[in-house]
Amino acid sequence: MWQKVGYPADALIMVCHAWMQATQPLDAAADPVPASPSIAAGAACIALRDEATLRCGGAREAKATLRGWGIHGSDEIGQIVRGLMDAGLIQRTGPDPAEAFKGLFNLDGLFLLGE
Repeated sequence: MWQKVGYPADALIMVCHAWMQATQPLDAAADPVPASPSIAAGAACIALRDEATLRCGGAREAKATLRGWGIHGSDEIGQIVRGLMDAGLIQRTGPDPAEAFKGLFNLDGLFLLGE
């Protein structure tokens, strides 16, 4: 399945986890309040940055890992989210989820937000 999306399985897992963090309510009993696509996309990018930093042992290592997977910014994160939705692994939230990610961040800008 991961081959169809075009990114390594580790990238898909990390993006899926970040997307779920960004779009799921903090209180499981609460009704989900749908965020606008651009807010969800931005939150997913930030969640991915934070998770990659934690898992990879720092920002420099996280950026290198993400680049090694072919992720250079929000556009690629959006492509992965679209692929995960097309595969039925995460719930579709509108017509084309990748559109909300276009041009939000490059990796350097995304990691500058965390400093």
